[in-house]
Amino acid sequence: MKISHIAYFIRFLMLIITVFMYSDGLSQSSQASYSQGDSIDGRFTLGKDKTSLLFGYPFDYSSSHFIIKCNGLYGSNNPNFLRVRYLQGYTQNLDNNKSPYGLQPVAQTTSYKFHGLDIKQELRPLNAQMDTLKPNEKASFYKLSYDIYNRSETEREVSFALMLDFMLGKEDAFTASSPQHNLHIDKVLKDNAVPDFIEIRSKNKQKNAFLYYQNAKKEWKKPDLLSLGQWAYLTSVLDLSAPIHTQYTDDTALMQYWEDKIIPIGERITLHCIIGGGYFDDLTLQYHQPRRKQEEVFYFESGQSDFSDENITKLNEFIGTSHVKAVLIEGFTDKVGSEKRNLALSKQRIEKMSYHLQLKGIKPDKILTKSHGEFFATDYEDADKNTASKTKNDRKVVLTIWR
Repeated sequence: MKISHIAYFIRFLMLIITVFMYSDGLSQSSQASYSQGDSIDGRFTLGKDKTSLLFGYPFDYSSSHFIIKCNGLYGSNNPNFLRVRYLQGYTQNLDNNKSPYGLQPVAQTTSYKFHGLDIKQELRPLNAQMDTLKPNEKASFYKLSYDIYNRSETEREVSFALMLDFMLGKEDAFTASSPQHNLHIDKVLKDNAVPDFIEIRSKNKQKNAFLYYQNAKKEWKKPDLLSLGQWAYLTSVLDLSAPIHTQYTDDTALMQYWEDKIIPIGERITLHCIIGGGYFDDLTLQYHQPRRKQEEVFYFESGQSDFSDENITKLNEFIGTSHVKAVLIEGFTDKVGSEKRNLALSKQRIEKMSYHLQLKGIKPDKILTKSHGEFFATDYEDADKNTASKTKNDRKVVLTIWR
């Protein structure tokens, strides 16, 4: 990776999150939550039938979000940030069936207020030609728009970042390309290098979709920075001087960033992109709507993935006999050993948990997984020595269930 690319990547992240810290939500389940009450904050997921395009589908769960900066203050529709105002929002047209054409999706909006700004997120279904739906047409694409209006009595300096956590089917990693570039992990495209569109592909090349940043008339403002990186890194960077992993994980996300722009009093900016198409020619939109949720942590011996009798008893008590709507399993390790080995170990722990859940009657299509390896582990100086007692809290599976 070239030095210039690293500099752009660091600058990109510093502009977004220099002044705040992530709450380490996925690494510490006692503090973790993708929800706040049962409100709808506009986070969404997309998919076709039972196949996901964004992580979380076909369940009403989302790991994608936006972050906005206004005059040095930050807001987000993700509640897991510290020193960042959580923007709960108000969503309209939630019922997809209320269309003049019957059972057909309609445009849906979520409105937010933040530091003198009115922000409106709109998700508008489009047909295969990226036009407004006609009778009996399917939603092959969704146009995602953010209208940001300055209702304050002074000008506002605003920047905006949108993170999309793609998961094409069962693959939580993907490749991306444009006519000019092949995007690889930790690749940063800046200014004129940002293409009009990119193609997202599963690694097995069986599923694909597109992201368009420009319309036919070239009227839209494309992102100033486009970054393909690790979901965990893009979501929770704490130390921007730390090395950027290039082979660490197969959990890929895409961050789009529009740099600082002055919005005069009474004026607005509007940002757009279009997502879908390819394999995903009949999209369904679902909002993040948390139900009754419970979390539990299961710990492991160093280097092991087998379930202890204690963990089996704990799991039986935790699951009980109530109906389970969906499950999220997250695997973690300590830093003993190589990154590659620990990623594989976290996946093995997830597989063992999934196996025991299926023994209890939970079907595989109700199970979501995230493999974090050692990413969130404590960085002990003597991590390769006898530190098993110190690193116990890092060797775990966090299980979240919705009933």
